Amino acid sequence: MSQLVSPRSLEQSQQAGLAALSRTRQVPLELSIDSYLVLREGETAYGLASAMKTMSRWRSLTIEIFPSEEDIVAATGGGIADLMSARPLEKLETFKIAGLCESNASLNQLLDHVATTSTPRLKHVELASPNVIWFLADQKYRVFFSHLTHFKVDVREMRDPADILPYFENLQVLEAYRLHLPMYSLDVDLPVVRTLKRMSTKIVSVQWMSGRTFPALEDCTIVWPHHPESLRLQGGVDLPVCTHFIYDHHLIEPISDFRLPNLDQMVVRNEARKKPRGSMQLASVWGKSAHPKWLKPRALHLDTQCHDQHLINALQLHPDLEELVLVLVHPDGLGKKFFNTMVARRLKAVSSSSGPNPGSAQSNGTSSSHLVVPLVPKLKVFGVRCRRWLKEKEKDEITPLLEKIIQSREKTEFPLQSVKFWPTKDTPEEEAKELVPFRA
Repeated sequence: MSQLVSPRSLEQSQQAGLAALSRTRQVPLELSIDSYLVLREGETAYGLASAMKTMSRWRSLTIEIFPSEEDIVAATGGGIADLMSARPLEKLETFKIAGLCESNASLNQLLDHVATTSTPRLKHVELASPNVIWFLADQKYRVFFSHLTHFKVDVREMRDPADILPYFENLQVLEAYRLHLPMYSLDVDLPVVRTLKRMSTKIVSVQWMSGRTFPALEDCTIVWPHHPESLRLQGGVDLPVCTHFIYDHHLIEPISDFRLPNLDQMVVRNEARKKPRGSMQLASVWGKSAHPKWLKPRALHLDTQCHDQHLINALQLHPDLEELVLVLVHPDGLGKKFFNTMVARRLKAVSSSSGPNPGSAQSNGTSSSHLVVPLVPKLKVFGVRCRRWLKEKEKDEITPLLEKIIQSREKTEFPLQSVKFWPTKDTPEEEAKELVPFRA
């Protein structure tokens, strides 16, 4: 953001900038437009009219605050159309609108110039203004979107949709916050489905994903989606190579509509604050009537409130789980039943020479004992994070339970390698308490 400066110091800064322009000549420039009608590269300020003569050298352009039309006319003696004439943005690689911009003639002229004169060098675009998105959504700017590989939208509010998804032909990374999209039927070709490798959306419709296969999508984050119920209507979503999947919503049933055969790490956040509701949600994904054959990650981070038995039922469907992190609202978010089920126990087995394997263990009816882990027997990493830690008179009952789990599994085939505990939601990752003793 720009800082207040006196007219004299601004004029001196611009003069220094003009001298720098003459020295750099063909060096690519990374500039930003701020509220003082100047373009800046680092701490150096250039007069708007002078700096725009170097447009063919711009490698990066960031608009922090775009001035009003009246200010532009006063500063340039007219509009900016003449300043841009015959100066294509041949070297532009990154274009960013970092703040809310009111529509005016000069802004639209600049956007048109960027969209029509930039080359396939321009791969990265970030937009934070709905007005800009709506302007560029015009069909005539389709080519502008077609060569982008990274597109980011971060807006506060967007009332009307922008029909831009069909324009992306090479997009690999999509980051979208509050992007308003129209509804897309399955007969609408969306090339982005075939090229996308990483996607992170928040408060954005997922309807366009329904019934489609994303052959290249490896990392997918969906937070508070709009129209999640639409996923099931057209057969769900296929993510054949996705290894990292995050889903955050008060309704998590739609997770079952994602087919993830190569899932490695999964994060599920459910905003339910009462155990009955959280238990119902968990059972809708991993329960007696659920079919979770595509939802068996190696690492699971689960943030929800539920009864012990529902969590036990869900984890029984993950016998190969190696990492588990649970987030609890408060220390007694889970009872002793769950933690005791995590404890390895020694069971006695009687073997006999007349049994099916007469040569195994002890024969002649003698007894032997072995360790059995009732829940997630292959677990290597276990973590518990509390949003709220103990009040003054509350007793720490979690740490002793975790230590009991660690000790009981020490001589099993898969002893715990790490057990971490975060007492509050704000405790940094690196400040977690490690409970597994260090082994040299």
